[in-house]
Amino acid sequence: MPLKSKPPTPARGGAGAAAATLGTFLMGQGLVQVLTLATGLVLVRWMAVEEFAMYRSAFAFQFIMGALVDLGLSGSIVAMIGRDRDDPGVVGGFIHAAKRYRDRLFVVMLAVYAVVFPLMTLQHGWGWSNQLILFVCVAAFTYCQGYKMYGAALLVHGRLRGFYAAQLAHAGVKLAVIVALHGLGWLTATAALGLAAATVLLEGVLLHRQARRYLQEPTHADADKSRALLRVVRPLMPLIAFGAFQSQVAVLVAMAVGANRTIAEVGALDKVWGLFVVLDAATSVVFAPMIAKLPAARLPGRYAGVLLLGAILGAGVTCGVFLFPAPVMWLLGPQYAGLGYEAGLMTAAASLTFLSRMAAGLNQARRFTSWWATATLVAGTLATQAAAALVLDVSTLRGVILFLAAGNAAMLAAHMGNAAVSLARGGATRGEGVGDVV
Repeated sequence: MPLKSKPPTPARGGAGAAAATLGTFLMGQGLVQVLTLATGLVLVRWMAVEEFAMYRSAFAFQFIMGALVDLGLSGSIVAMIGRDRDDPGVVGGFIHAAKRYRDRLFVVMLAVYAVVFPLMTLQHGWGWSNQLILFVCVAAFTYCQGYKMYGAALLVHGRLRGFYAAQLAHAGVKLAVIVALHGLGWLTATAALGLAAATVLLEGVLLHRQARRYLQEPTHADADKSRALLRVVRPLMPLIAFGAFQSQVAVLVAMAVGANRTIAEVGALDKVWGLFVVLDAATSVVFAPMIAKLPAARLPGRYAGVLLLGAILGAGVTCGVFLFPAPVMWLLGPQYAGLGYEAGLMTAAASLTFLSRMAAGLNQARRFTSWWATATLVAGTLATQAAAALVLDVSTLRGVILFLAAGNAAMLAAHMGNAAVSLARGGATRGEGVGDVV
């Protein structure tokens, strides 16, 4: 029997509803971030160097593969549903269309992954059995991750508590089991990655269970919804793919030419990004909305002022780590105790990432990006990285970090150049372009 459309979700009034939503977001997102950060740190501290090198290598492939099979589909569902959130057929139709595209992309990427992953890991001597288990765990995680699309049905109805409850179950169970595995002496790369696949499935199941009341999944694909969804995500695909590789480029370079120790050290030091999480969030929560509503006459000065503030904050964090590396070294554990200077270098590279993301967020707020800007960003970054690879010894930890910093600096320069050109062409008044953030 077909489901009837549910009556409209009653609107909660005014400032009280907004405050409650914001409070739920801050609490839920904050707890998820804390649990995720804690999980990452205990893995760094408790895993043997070679095990962590295996884990971090597989995680890099897992992240890239997850991005390439999604390509913006998950993030576009809410926008596509829009005001039709109270029609279960519309909600279910768009989720079904997104999952259908995702499943097709998964098959393609699985075939590519089956070739590339063994080639990239062959030289590291991990053994065929470990490679096979890592391959299966990453594939399972990527497939199960698709069930998280059901969270869109909760988001369009403002059910943030249920949405974050599923994420907290995932993060909490994962951390608890890792603590138990460490206590038993069973904490290995394969165990951690298998656990990741199981807990992301748990999150997907919990989201689906809560979402069922808001959707009716069709038995056949809706061609109109599929085409509409594809029109939205197609312009985003190149930058999403580029961003996925760039986020893991340091580990990929270390895998290609470095030793297991280098992979583990790069993976450990990238935890310094946690120092910028709050500052990074401030771009979308505070600075981008402020820039979006500024009158044209005030935009250039305020834009430059926000970036200058970001540069000062980033430099402050970087100098703090260079001068006082002991707290960071304590968090990473005794296996990485001698990397104080490298931690400062990695913090400098992370600071450039933070500034690049800030500039991109401000550009997006005024819709300052376009196809030519995207092409300039990609070409400039790849050219800079190619030159850095020729000049630097990327088989060493410092070489990898400097390679990463060079690419981050190129992206920052591209975003700032795009803003300068847009302002010169009158973009402060028109706000033309298509927003993309990398």
